[in-house]
Amino acid sequence: MSSGDVGALGLLEELLGAVGDGAAWLRFLDALQRTISPDCLTFFAADARPDRPGFIAGPSLGVLAANFDDLLGDIRRPAAGELAVGSVQDVPEASGFYQTRFFEEVLAPAGAVPGTGLVVVTEHNANPMRSATLVLPRKVGWAPRPADRALLETLAPHMVVARRLHLQLTDRQREEEALVSAFDRLLLGVVFLDEGGRISYANRSASELIGHAAGFASPNAVLDDHTRAWRELLTTHAPGALVQAPDDGRPVQVLDAPLEWSERDQLAASRFARAFFIADPKQSSGDLIQVLRELFGLTESETRLTALLLADTPLQDAARRLGITESTARGVLKSIFAKTGTNRQAELLRLLLRGPMGQLRTRDGMDARPEPEATGRTGRRPQPRARG
Repeated sequence: MSSGDVGALGLLEELLGAVGDGAAWLRFLDALQRTISPDCLTFFAADARPDRPGFIAGPSLGVLAANFDDLLGDIRRPAAGELAVGSVQDVPEASGFYQTRFFEEVLAPAGAVPGTGLVVVTEHNANPMRSATLVLPRKVGWAPRPADRALLETLAPHMVVARRLHLQLTDRQREEEALVSAFDRLLLGVVFLDEGGRISYANRSASELIGHAAGFASPNAVLDDHTRAWRELLTTHAPGALVQAPDDGRPVQVLDAPLEWSERDQLAASRFARAFFIADPKQSSGDLIQVLRELFGLTESETRLTALLLADTPLQDAARRLGITESTARGVLKSIFAKTGTNRQAELLRLLLRGPMGQLRTRDGMDARPEPEATGRTGRRPQPRARG
């Protein structure tokens, strides 16, 4: 096996490990750069799309959002129909790409210089490239060798597949994080059990209630007595019943909702067989007004006035307590009405008391509450990571 083949295999291993992991993509680009030449730089660029922003990534600059109309549009292209996904194209030294704001404001400060380079097309639509890996000079006079092009042509089809899988995986991860974040804003406890009765997911409210770590759990999680008692309660109660909490016997309402999956989704069906929704009278958002402030973007003065009105304070008295004139208070109230879509104080109070705000947690309250102790409990909350 030639040294070139060994190098390609090592890069393929790096590439496979990069799927779904933005930081690992940077490691792959760094390994590619070191394999080709210390006199070149490698970048991965993707144009903005309706579902994601444009960005540029490379060992010399990390991952940056790139707010340009068309990152790759100024690279000279071959005749229509020849820009195939997986192809390796030249970037001529005379290319207009080197005169673009994108090159001058992003790539040049990272160390790239005009010269002959290569580009691997990993996505495109009917006209422009959507994403590509760029190999550009960092030293005047450097140019890719035939062996460098051959290496990229070997890697190119795998880079295309890796990019496609990366997008699919990161989309699923973002969806998971969005759902978990939404569930964590609920006062209502949400628990999923697998077909064996083991806890496979608990949101933040359920975590505080039953003592299981928030997030998705390992099926082999070791439970303490408190969590085990709650799991036993969930699997033996009558549907929709009021049950007694294991810790102090208070009444807690539990709703059981078996999840339905298609026959093709037996793996999901085994891991997420039933959902439980737990309403606990002890749970509190911590600050109803703060939730309203977060949802409607109220200012500090608007929030303070709303809190007084919710406490049934007349507007004149509320103005005096806030140290403002009644006229100013009416102007603040008018702004509150505009932001909340209400027209009268009665409607505002009804929104507060009967709307969904009472079922949501404040973000500050979420952050301030400690996670359950890790001893004997396992769980995983999705963590942000650098992604393309």
